[in-house]
This record gives sequence, C-alpha cells and structure tokens, in this order.
Amino acid sequence: MPTAGTKGSVDLLLAVGVPIRWARGGPIDVVPLLAVVAAVLVTRFVIGARLTPVSFILAATCGSAWALAITIWGIELPTLAAVLTTAVLTVSVERARAA
Repeated sequence: MPTAGTKGSVDLLLAVGVPIRWARGGPIDVVPLLAVVAAVLVTRFVIGARLTPVSFILAATCGSAWALAITIWGIELPTLAAVLTTAVLTVSVERARAA
C-alpha cells in the first residue's frame, strides 16, 4: 500500500476520489446486469428471435437503455415502452415466419 507523500498515494487518490483512509467499497448495483439479461431472454424466448451476435448486442443495448430510462423516469413509462415494443416485435417476427 502506498504511503502518504509517494507517487502511488497520489495516483490512488485520483483513482478512488477520496483519501485512502476513507475509501470503502460500496454496494454492487446489479440492476444494469439484470436488465441486460432480461432483455436477452425476452429477445430469445418471448419475441422468438435467434440470438445472432447482432441481435444479442442490440438486445443488450436495449436492456441498458431500459435500465437507464428507469433511473431517469421511474419504472412505469420505460416498462410500458418496453412491453409495447416487445409486442410489436413479436407480431413482426411471427408474420415474417408465416410468410
């Protein structure tokens, strides 16, 4: 552990943002991870799309955007938008398979 007055202590202060004696690990926020996993599972099992690398990245991006929107606007409006988007995509995938 770097001591006070060394270059390592300055680097650690810049990395952590507080002096070493006050730095403590905080709680882990698992909401973004759960949103990404939920979006990928919805894409695969509810919408029925194959998980190609492109669709996986798109689902993960949408899950991250959904988690961000929940922190900004609360849970109701982003979840309503996600459910409506899921319904539209499910109908589109089913029509494409039928054709």
